[in-house]
Amino acid sequence: MSIGKTKMKRILFLLSIFIIVSCSNRQSTNPSSNMQLSRIIAQESTECLCCPGFYIEIENDTLFVPALPQNDDLIEIMIVDGFPIDVLVELDDFVGECPNYDQIVTEVQLAQD
Repeated sequence: MSIGKTKMKRILFLLSIFIIVSCSNRQSTNPSSNMQLSRIIAQESTECLCCPGFYIEIENDTLFVPALPQNDDLIEIMIVDGFPIDVLVELDDFVGECPNYDQIVTEVQLAQD
C-alpha cells in the first residue's frame, strides 16, 4: 500500500509541529509578570540545523524563535485551526550557534479572549 505525496507531507508537517513544540515540557497555569501579549503567525519547517522555528509578532516586531514550550492546548490549535494564534509569551536571550534565532520562548500560554 502506498500513500500519496500530499498525505505524507501533511503527516510530516503535523509530526514536526509536535516535535518542535514538545522540545520543552514546561507548562504553567499562572502567567508571570514578564509575559507579553503576542501572536504566533507561522511555523518554519525547513530541515536544516538553524531553520525550524516559529515567527512571533510582539508589538511592532516579528521574532524568529527555535521552539515553543510544551502546551497541549496550543498543539491542538496549531493542528486543527492553524495560525495566527494569540498567546502570552515570556522571552529570554538566545544563546547558541544559530544566528537566525532572535530569542527563546521560556513560557507560553493561550491569550484569554
